[in-house]
Amino acid sequence: MNSNRFYLLDLLRFFFAFAVCVAHTKIAYSVPHDIAAYMSVDFFFILSGYVLTHQIKKTNIQYKAFIIARIARIFPLYLLSLITIFATLQINPFSEEFIWTTVSESFLLHQIGFTGSPGLNGVSWSLSAEFWLNILVLYFMASCTVKNKALYHAILFSLLLVSFIMMERTGAAFNVATFDTNIQPISILANIGLIRSFFGLTIGYLLYCATDSNFVRNIKGMKITSSLAEISLTAIVFICMFFNGSTGFGFLSIIAFSILIIFNYNGDGTLSKLSGYPLIRELGNLSYAIYLLHIPTRLFLDKYVFPYYDTSNKWQLVVFVTVIISVPIYYAFEVPAKNLTRKTLSRIF
Repeated sequence: MNSNRFYLLDLLRFFFAFAVCVAHTKIAYSVPHDIAAYMSVDFFFILSGYVLTHQIKKTNIQYKAFIIARIARIFPLYLLSLITIFATLQINPFSEEFIWTTVSESFLLHQIGFTGSPGLNGVSWSLSAEFWLNILVLYFMASCTVKNKALYHAILFSLLLVSFIMMERTGAAFNVATFDTNIQPISILANIGLIRSFFGLTIGYLLYCATDSNFVRNIKGMKITSSLAEISLTAIVFICMFFNGSTGFGFLSIIAFSILIIFNYNGDGTLSKLSGYPLIRELGNLSYAIYLLHIPTRLFLDKYVFPYYDTSNKWQLVVFVTVIISVPIYYAFEVPAKNLTRKTLSRIF
């Protein structure tokens, strides 16, 4: 297997996180924007399902080790973002609301029905949904061994269709004709954000099953075909996002992105090769920090900088600072904290 196969996906993850950063910051300062950045979250879910299924299948990772790896990957930087937000808000630390918010959000419980809020760090709803579905659903979905794989995959595909219908009906009920819904309730402990996460993670799992097939292996070596497919499919994904995620274009972008993952598997395309260059592939490492820290960065600058520095380019400065600080935070905090957390939890449990 070609190690370049994930580099393009990592690079796209960077652009998706950057799109979220720009869109949220523009909205905060009432600046018009056209890109449907919320589609990035669905791409994140798909990538997570695909990459984690690859990890589970290829390494036969045990359940305990999988949970520890997920905690070490998600929690350290997320908790740092919460601490930064607390430092910018006027909150009574002894109030019942603050205590409940701190407990529920520190354990990423807010998206599974405990608060009905996207969280103090607005993007953390997706982390909450993904983390719990990773350890409660995806691991068992990916590690399950069945005799009739065709029937198993048909059932999962049927659940995908049900999930899509539920998202569309809930979106219509809230006058949202897009995928841009997250905390809208469906029933107790269930909301549209969990359905979106399940939808994306299941697509990711099925995509791994598709790439682990003779059909995809036969694509290997078809460099021109793979290059054309990667370029055209990537263009379709971003063009669809610029149509502001209307239902049809949102669904088309998911189809295009899914096919792109299949063609990317062998790493033969031009974009796969280019994204494998050291400097370019490092961009993918910054995506999590950009995604998590753009809101804390904006709140921090709003409180401690902008009152003393009059500027009409606030959103550009927030985006610039977020991207710049993501570099040292990744290397000086995210990586060491992830390794330390994994080692510590492994020793304890």
